[in-house]
Amino acid sequence: MSTFNKFLAVALLLGLSPFLLAEELSPRMAFVNFNSLLENHKDVQKFREELNADRKDLRKESNSRLERVREIRTEVESLRKQLEDESVSFDRKGELRKEVNEKVSEGISLEKEHREYVMRRKQAVNAKVVRRMKSITDGIKQLINTYAKENGYDYVIDKSALSVASIPVILYSKDALDITKPLIEKLPK
Repeated sequence: MSTFNKFLAVALLLGLSPFLLAEELSPRMAFVNFNSLLENHKDVQKFREELNADRKDLRKESNSRLERVREIRTEVESLRKQLEDESVSFDRKGELRKEVNEKVSEGISLEKEHREYVMRRKQAVNAKVVRRMKSITDGIKQLINTYAKENGYDYVIDKSALSVASIPVILYSKDALDITKPLIEKLPK
């Protein structure tokens, strides 16, 4: 090969290299709707059913505890009516006042216990939600990472993400770049 041809080949290669490298270096990007993946995950659906059962149990237990408080209120009202009766002796009125005070204290104590119970149960449910959802979202993130690596994606962006102002972060994306459907198919059944 002549020197001129070698020079021409090198010049041509150097001249085209930015275009060849640009194709090679441009990142591959995909979009996913993380909320759709959550909605279609079997564990999320099961977990919702568990949470609804927990909430139903909490309401039942709460109503049961409040029933005793209602009974005490009724007893206090009855005792107060007896106190208003002028035919009741002075000594008996003293006993009734003492009973009213005891019942009121018992009612206050039960209401406080009830509030604390409900607060503890809600905190336990919230902690359960956080643990379970972390486990599920970690699994989905792993699925996305694996899929992205297998298919040569450099970035996968959640198109369901919202900004601080509750505006979608991704305002537009081509459907061809959306990998949500193939990921839904890979979710555990």
